[in-house]
Amino acid sequence: MAGNPQPHENLSWGITLLAVLLLALLSVALNLYFWQPPVGSDDLHYFQRAMGALPLTQEPVQHGALRLFLTLLIQLPNLLLGHGYTLEAFYTAIGFQSVLGFCGVALFAFAAAPSRTAALLTLLFWVTSYAALLTQAKLVPDGFGTAIAFFATGLLYGLALRWPVSPTSHLFRLGVMTAGLLLWGAFSIRATFAPFILSALLLGLFSYHRRYLMPYLLLGLLLGSAIELFALWQIFGDPLIRLHTLLGYGTGGIEGTIFAQQDQASLSTGQALWLLALRFPKLLYNTGSAEVFFFLFGGLGTLTWLLRRPGRAPLSKAMLLLLGFGALAFAVKGGDFSRPYLRESLRYYLQCLPLFQLATAELLLLATPWLLNRWHPRIGFKPATLATFAVAMGLIGLNLWTLNQSTHLAKNGNTGQLTILHRLNQLPTPPNPTLYGDGTNLFPLFFPAGSPWQHQKQFTQHSQPGYLLIDWRKRNYMLKLGYAYGKNTHQLYDTIAHSPHLYRHQSGRWLYDLFLVEIPPIQRASTPLPTDGFTLTDAKGEQSPWSQPLQLTQNQSVHASALAIALPGQQLLRLHFRAKTHMTSATLQVMLRYTHADGQTHQQFMGESVADKTWHDFSLWTYLPVAGHSPDLLLKLSHGSAEIQLQALELLERHPLDQLENNQPQWQSTWQP
Repeated sequence: MAGNPQPHENLSWGITLLAVLLLALLSVALNLYFWQPPVGSDDLHYFQRAMGALPLTQEPVQHGALRLFLTLLIQLPNLLLGHGYTLEAFYTAIGFQSVLGFCGVALFAFAAAPSRTAALLTLLFWVTSYAALLTQAKLVPDGFGTAIAFFATGLLYGLALRWPVSPTSHLFRLGVMTAGLLLWGAFSIRATFAPFILSALLLGLFSYHRRYLMPYLLLGLLLGSAIELFALWQIFGDPLIRLHTLLGYGTGGIEGTIFAQQDQASLSTGQALWLLALRFPKLLYNTGSAEVFFFLFGGLGTLTWLLRRPGRAPLSKAMLLLLGFGALAFAVKGGDFSRPYLRESLRYYLQCLPLFQLATAELLLLATPWLLNRWHPRIGFKPATLATFAVAMGLIGLNLWTLNQSTHLAKNGNTGQLTILHRLNQLPTPPNPTLYGDGTNLFPLFFPAGSPWQHQKQFTQHSQPGYLLIDWRKRNYMLKLGYAYGKNTHQLYDTIAHSPHLYRHQSGRWLYDLFLVEIPPIQRASTPLPTDGFTLTDAKGEQSPWSQPLQLTQNQSVHASALAIALPGQQLLRLHFRAKTHMTSATLQVMLRYTHADGQTHQQFMGESVADKTWHDFSLWTYLPVAGHSPDLLLKLSHGSAEIQLQALELLERHPLDQLENNQPQWQSTWQP
């Protein structure tokens, strides 16, 4: 087969350019359809610094402020278009990130792929990727960094191994130096792109023109480092401030989700390495998308690079993938395998994704014709190529189908903070209007300078009446990761007891609440429901009384049900319990089901809470819009393991300022824990 010409190798440049144009249009359409609102965290911090709304030198200096090239990339399109600190400017920066990502992966694919068909297939995988579409819709360093790193790597790969450019020409020298400069730029955006610099140096050694290439590559890297050091010195007075920050970053360590389920003291070195290797494949598998197949096929494709035919080009690609993923998966702190530098996050994996997609494209174009010819020796190339694209379309379809259901998307309801701030903007403006709690970064987009409104990031201490916004997704996330500023979340779970409720927004398991801050706080009377009528039933069908302490591990659930208890309508229902875990954290989700008078089942998500190693009191609540009976509480532990003591199920007195009926569509949930 190796000696026969492949028809996909004869694609004309005209057809190829038309295909690239169509893929670019597809990319634009998918990014617009799958758009996401601002997360309201690091994304807006980067945006604020770039647009001058947050000083770079604000004390204490955070690592995000030191990513000067990232700041420049966010500024660039908005400087050209004259945008200020607006949502339009934010989405302009995201659009620029997506364009750079498309261009970077396209250049790399056409430089590294053995044929134009393989390059187009790689680009198609990128444009329709679950991980890429989900990540590049956010303003994150991983998106810009991946774009710059692959643009530089593609440029260097083509000049070193593929393109007929004279190594003594000015074009060659300028291209190599530009690649080195951009590689340092990617490293400046995020330190996790350091393996690309090492890969570039090794790629230079693989090159036929190493003695011409290496000096200019090093010159580009040195130029990039000199520019960054000078800029850091000018802005912060310390050219090595980023190095100091990197050395002190995350010194406490991060327990990976797999390690969190293991007895670390009993792990051998081999077992620890195996768990490290499994972290990201398990993450991809848990998405339910086709990304795990790209990972597996990409691994097989890498073997073909290593084994099928000797040569510098395939060996270089294998080196790029193994170094990139190896650093991502196995980098640990102080030689301690239980302390990986990076927790399992889809956006961290983005920097390896195009390599796995290229390996998958080459594997499919190689293996599908071979398998078909084994089945029927006379089958032609055209049916084989069609079969290859049929397999590819299956992977693409699974990715897009999974992404279409993601709760991250605006079209699926992930507009909690935006919706509440928009609603707040429509309320009557009180004297000295104040918003407390979450929304710090989104607040200036709705209430610009000169507005009478002010925001205070205070959750429990309020100096005057106002409004309190709680983003439970963010609060629980901070608590789950053990951040010090997430500890006050434990004091927020029972906010309903002393604050009138104005609005709740639900998107899947993500809840957002807007409360009215009254001084002094209100006090709601409570009416306990008889818990002796409840029976706890575990997954094995074994029953126990309400007072029985629960021991739950990940994905275990218990039903607390009572057939003889009636629930009045238009009331607040609160579940009170205590919990702790022997691990870093544990997440408990609670769903209420009860039966209406007409026999229909009503289902409501009451929320989730995060326990740590100390006993804490928790309260989760919901509003009962209609009367019913036979309540059934589903308690499921979605993360970690925990001890739980159920204490009380109560009806809370309504307050005249509550606006619970305004949220009636939010009080019924189709989401399942």
